[in-house]
Amino acid sequence: MSEIMEQEENISFESSGLFFNPHMRVSRSISSLIVGSIKNELSVIDGFSSTGIRGIRYKKENKNVKSLLFVDWSSNAIKTAMKNAKHAGLKDSEVNGINSDFNKFMINEYKEKYSNTNFIEIDPFGSPHEYIPIIMYTLRKQKEIYLSATATDVRVLCGPEGKAAQRHYLARTMNNMFTHETGTRILLGYIFRMGLQYNFNIEPIMSLSFRHHIKIIVKLKRDVKNAMESADKNIGYISYCSLCKWTTYSKFPKTCETAMSHKQKTDYAGPLWTGKLHNMGILKKALELNEKRKYTDKKTIDRLITNMLEENDMPPYFLEPSKVVKGEVKKISEIIECLKQKGFRASRTHFSISGFKTDANIETVKECIKK
Repeated sequence: MSEIMEQEENISFESSGLFFNPHMRVSRSISSLIVGSIKNELSVIDGFSSTGIRGIRYKKENKNVKSLLFVDWSSNAIKTAMKNAKHAGLKDSEVNGINSDFNKFMINEYKEKYSNTNFIEIDPFGSPHEYIPIIMYTLRKQKEIYLSATATDVRVLCGPEGKAAQRHYLARTMNNMFTHETGTRILLGYIFRMGLQYNFNIEPIMSLSFRHHIKIIVKLKRDVKNAMESADKNIGYISYCSLCKWTTYSKFPKTCETAMSHKQKTDYAGPLWTGKLHNMGILKKALELNEKRKYTDKKTIDRLITNMLEENDMPPYFLEPSKVVKGEVKKISEIIECLKQKGFRASRTHFSISGFKTDANIETVKECIKK
């Protein structure tokens, strides 16, 4: 097979006919910043490694990553990833590769040889839903570990294919203005509920929705008491009225009075994660680290992380001005300032350049939006 050379952040590597998506560069960069901002020393499993570029960047860019293991069903992928790692200057003693189906690897080999690793990366083509339960079962006796999962099945998570969402993620989704946040929270909720079976609580480190994918990094900690408290506090539903744009979140779905008066149903999504999406301390460190690195997408990354920091304490949905009222609308900065002056919380969100978050009631929101 002819060698096909690619380049990402000053790392040259072969793709050798393997799947490589250059549009995921921002995601790989932000993930690497998060990895480098975690205090712990990390041993990384790069599942579905393909060319190996994600794992290679984790290891090469971050001093706290001590070892790297590629796992892929393709023998060509493992051969190529190992070759790329060597070409990138990684030591043979720090990098290994296993040619295996990921679930078979977790069941058969992880427990025997690799249970000392503490960061599992899965980036399958499509949905990660079938791998999460196996991961949780295999990890059930471990006290603490990080899990990083990528989902590119956004049509399932974000609304258009609702029946598939119910099958894959055991949740109802919505296709509206804040659908990408809903999809992100459904994935987080699914990870939590699968882990809860084995007494795992989760702490979201980063929850990113960008372009055509969702990226979640969480810390799993076996702690049944806090896990049960978190289930009561952070798992619920988002209710939404398409008529008046009323939105709320609660333990169970709620009904909008406007919808009732028009004899229409209030839409809802869940069960999903209604708690915080990010670890503020780690995000702040990642932002500082981004300033030191010469990433191609430095400005985009800075904007995304800055908006993540702003949105973290806000309600689990956002609003798009042009979809709330008809006619001309104010600038986002003006809307946020108006809401704050009225005594409400408001912020930008990384989920949408033109969206904002607030705890204000919908009538106040409409007043601040209209030009």
